Amino acid sequence: MTDTFYPDISKYQHVIGPDFAYSILCFRLDSGYETDPNASANLKVALANPRVKLLIGYVVPIPGHNDQILGRVKKLLGGKCPPNMGFMLDEESGRGFAGPGDHSTEWNALDAELGAFAGSSKRVIGYANTGDWSSGWPHHRPDLKRVVAKYSPTPPSISYYGWQYSDGSTQWPVPSGYPRTSTDMNVIHKPIDEILADFGVTDTGEDMPLTDVDAEKVAEKVWEFQIQNAVDPATGKPTYAQARQFLTWEVGQIKAAAQVQNAVKAAVAQLNLAGVDPDALAKAVVEHMDINVQAK
Repeated sequence: MTDTFYPDISKYQHVIGPDFAYSILCFRLDSGYETDPNASANLKVALANPRVKLLIGYVVPIPGHNDQILGRVKKLLGGKCPPNMGFMLDEESGRGFAGPGDHSTEWNALDAELGAFAGSSKRVIGYANTGDWSSGWPHHRPDLKRVVAKYSPTPPSISYYGWQYSDGSTQWPVPSGYPRTSTDMNVIHKPIDEILADFGVTDTGEDMPLTDVDAEKVAEKVWEFQIQNAVDPATGKPTYAQARQFLTWEVGQIKAAAQVQNAVKAAVAQLNLAGVDPDALAKAVVEHMDINVQAK
């Protein structure tokens, strides 16, 4: 059996760096009351990392807060869900979370809204410990992929899609061979390609990139539209080397012009290009470039 491990993080951990090595990142988008302070930075770094195949943004649902949570999530993501992103509802009955009681009706509604935003219910999963699954969200859709928190060297007694086996503390033993970090660690007993299929995500990443020539054409079009705010720190002069490197990562995943637009928009954000409208630029680049946007 192939295991895929991944951490989940929030404002209580550091923002990930470019050396993040897991194929999945689970990170908090919303506490139920506000956008997580690290959410934007984690999203930005993860989107720029070709090793990250799946992003799972989690929200903490709070009774009566569905509309506010959904609004903040959509604003954070610029009104469009990234093509390799899913969502997770973190159901907990403790203080500062949902509290006790059966919240199935509200959580199912938020589940449906996030699924509609992501384009498929496959993109939404749930998280709770065994007790909160039974009491806080007992009536969920039958095909909901569920993650369970159980800090033990032995797996849960019933089948769950994913298992949070450690909260990062040394007091809980982890299963033999499982990594321990200073944060929550999770495992799904599947290879990453099967997980991506379960989420409805198509991986056309590093193994099927566009040619360097095509990627460079995109970068050149970016610069043709006067994006000259990015400079080489060593010389202080404009360069598109950074743009080309980033776009090579992103463009390697495209199959349609809409994803080219996402790549250009992400590049603008990654390079911190002041005064540039990412949406307008992306549209202009796509309209004026003549490249093969099918994966080789």
